[in-house]
Amino acid sequence: MKKLLLPALVLGLTLASCDIVELKDNSSSAADATEWGTVSFSLGGGALPLGTRSTAQAAESTVNSLQVLIYNSSNNLVAYASSRSGSLDANVPLKIGGHVVYAAVNVAEDLSVCSTPSSLTTKVSYLRDNSASGLQMFGSLPDQTFTSNSTVTVEVRRFASKVEIDEIIPDFKAASFRQQEFQIRGIYLINVNGTCPFSQDPATGNTWYNPMQYVSGECNALISDKFPSPVTIQTSAGVVTPYTTKHYFYCYPNPTQTDTHGGTTFSPRRTRLVVETSLGGRTYYYPIDIFGAGNILNLNTAFTITRLTITGPGADNPDDLLENGTVSFSVSIKDWENGFTKQVTY
Repeated sequence: MKKLLLPALVLGLTLASCDIVELKDNSSSAADATEWGTVSFSLGGGALPLGTRSTAQAAESTVNSLQVLIYNSSNNLVAYASSRSGSLDANVPLKIGGHVVYAAVNVAEDLSVCSTPSSLTTKVSYLRDNSASGLQMFGSLPDQTFTSNSTVTVEVRRFASKVEIDEIIPDFKAASFRQQEFQIRGIYLINVNGTCPFSQDPATGNTWYNPMQYVSGECNALISDKFPSPVTIQTSAGVVTPYTTKHYFYCYPNPTQTDTHGGTTFSPRRTRLVVETSLGGRTYYYPIDIFGAGNILNLNTAFTITRLTITGPGADNPDDLLENGTVSFSVSIKDWENGFTKQVTY
């Protein structure tokens, strides 16, 4: 499995039509003497670099809304601005150090109620609130001193990661399987964590999608492709047609390191990409564990299966352990069984 790390988006900023709310810290008389000025925050254009192999769809970088929150060194919210486009200006305290800037992208909830940084970073992002053209993102920039009419660059990362599969091809080793019809019935993710805190520290919550198997639900558009009709890629005459339609899925980080398979009761376990198939009329599953650095599924990361080659029957259940490898066979000759030893006289 090939992994591609998605670099964080970089936010660079210009003036545009937007909604602005100014919040000033009036906790002391010194605040009245604070000089305020305009600083630009905007989401700049340009292609998102993805390393050596670009697999991103343009929609994955779509910005439908932006919220910027600025806290002072006393952890008070001193400025907030939002935009229905990808750019905004905010009126902020000038020439005073220690400010922290937070930027939230494609978050529908009004975050201006978060009066302290902790009340913001402990909020929870939900997978169900994402779409392929509206992935939620979040980032921060510490220890800022602002000057009037300057531009600030903030780095944000998607909460979600992307799982891609490019090609599926049967290459059965046994002749009996090569003469059976082989179909794809669906491709989907199972054991999908449904939440992530705004701090973006991976954590398991109480919301899981497709636990141990496919279950129709509210996140189908992000994590599941169940085919209306099976797609035949190997006929009973042995004719093979590779399946080359790319599929993209989006899931939240999953910090599970100690994996569990099967069972009747769900417990946190690794997220898996599952290819559901039919071989000679019998259903088989091919699960692929999705994890990367630190043996966990991190956020804002792309996992790409360039080709799934199928050489034998799969698992009987989507969450079963399915391993491949080489087995060595040898033949040993068992000693003769003792039939009888006797003398015969006629």
